[in-house]
Amino acid sequence: MPHGWQRVPHFFVHPLYYIEYGIATLGAWQLWRLEREDHDKAVAGYRRALALGGSKRLPDLFEAANIRFAMDKSIFEDLLPFVEERL
Repeated sequence: MPHGWQRVPHFFVHPLYYIEYGIATLGAWQLWRLEREDHDKAVAGYRRALALGGSKRLPDLFEAANIRFAMDKSIFEDLLPFVEERL
C-alpha cells in the first residue's frame, strides 16, 4: 500500500519519534563495523557508554563507544558500503 504510512499516527502526533530509531541504527552499524575491525575495542567502548547510562548526552555516549554521532551525508557514505556488503 503506497499510502499505508498515513495510517501510522506517530508521523502526525509525534513527528520526531522515528528519528530515535534512525540514530540507534546508525550507532549500531558503526559499532558492528568497529566490532568486525577490533572486537576488544568495540566491546570496551560499548561497556564504557553503557556505564555512563543517562548521565551524559547522546553525543557523549557515542564518543565513549568510539563511534560518531552524526546524521549527515558523510555518515551514510561511510557506513552504507559496509552494510550493503554484508546484506
